[in-house]
Amino acid sequence: MRYLGASVGPLGAWRAAGLLAPLLSIACTSGALRETPAVPSVPEAVACGPDSDWISRTPTLPGFVYGVGVADIRYGSVPAAIDQARKRALVELLQQLEVTIVSDTIVESERSRSGSGNTFAVMLREEIRTSTESTELPGVEIAEQCIDQAGNAVYALARLDRERASHVLTGRRNTIADEVRSIATIPHDAPRVLQLRRMMPALELIESYEQLGNELRVVSGEPVAPAPDITAVEARIDALLDQLRIELRPVGDSSQEIEADLARNLTNHGLRVSDFGKSDLVLEYQVRARETQAQGIFFVYADGEVRILDDSGRVLATEHETIKGGSPVSAAQAHLRAIDELGDRLGELVGDTLLDRL
Repeated sequence: MRYLGASVGPLGAWRAAGLLAPLLSIACTSGALRETPAVPSVPEAVACGPDSDWISRTPTLPGFVYGVGVADIRYGSVPAAIDQARKRALVELLQQLEVTIVSDTIVESERSRSGSGNTFAVMLREEIRTSTESTELPGVEIAEQCIDQAGNAVYALARLDRERASHVLTGRRNTIADEVRSIATIPHDAPRVLQLRRMMPALELIESYEQLGNELRVVSGEPVAPAPDITAVEARIDALLDQLRIELRPVGDSSQEIEADLARNLTNHGLRVSDFGKSDLVLEYQVRARETQAQGIFFVYADGEVRILDDSGRVLATEHETIKGGSPVSAAQAHLRAIDELGDRLGELVGDTLLDRL
């Protein structure tokens, strides 16, 4: 029997493998500005006059961020030009915020861990895509717009109320924090699988919480730190995954042929091989192979099944896979090819879905 436990930083490994919900967008960037912003409700367009000095000089009132947009009315309808001016105003407003934002960020780090004689490195690649549309920032509005018939142009003034936006974002962030706290009330001495089953949904909430924190930093201009107890929840989940023990249990002697492939693929998903400890989950696997021959070619059909059981023996999920191996040389070679690919496919399949099965 072999046991598996999570490697150092399993959240990072599973993120890299695409097993957790993708990181949510955290701020607006030039990449995001290529998207057409949604336009909030706006006042009636009037003729530009002496009070429209914002056309040539963008306002700089404390507590607000502004953007001015302009569109030509000679090459289309006036309503279309008004709409274009509004969108350009929103884009310029976002560009005013952009000076405080780091664009696409790629974090790469290497972590290694030795366990049961096996040393491996997990390359973490966390790509934080930053793209927030104007509709995600509360407090954005078109404050004014006017038409300059002589100049054949339409102007629009977009405005962001920093205080209002900060208040709304803080409220949303606090609501999510309370949800995370309610999830984390499960006792620390509860079985690991039970804790993970209850707490895994908190990860997506924490991602949203962090996104709102970054948006709050953008609109307020002030640093925003996560609440220590929220950070502790993610650390607790990481520790639970790190301590998770998964036993590989073959059914029948022939099934042991795929054990190494299963272990390797599960390791690539943030797990390490271990030969000690009480198991939290059991991967009970079985292989059946049948041989045939056609036109001088040897074929082997390898059927594999993995059952995921909790520590009480309850079946959480069952995964199946059938692989066909062929060889013009011998049935043994066809068998080896089918078994090798079966172990890889089952290991990848279980690794991809394990968190969902808890």
